[in-house]
Amino acid sequence: MPGLRLLLCDMTRAPCRERALAKVKVAKDDIAVLNAETEWGLDRSEMFLREHGGDVAAALRSFARPTAEQ
Repeated sequence: MPGLRLLLCDMTRAPCRERALAKVKVAKDDIAVLNAETEWGLDRSEMFLREHGGDVAAALRSFARPTAEQ
C-alpha cells in the first residue's frame, strides 16, 4: 500500500531520509575534492555530496552560495 508507506515515512522522516541518502553513489575522489575545498572533514563532505546527488560541481556551487538553511 503506497499510502501506508508514505505515512510510515512521514512518521519516521529522519531514517527515511538517511536511507535515501545512503543509496546515492559518491566517488571517493569527489569526497576528497569537496573536503579539500571546505575543510569540513570527510564525513560531513560525504553527506553534503550525497545531499547534492553525488554531483561534486553542484555541491561546490552550493557551498560557494550558501542559503539560509546551511
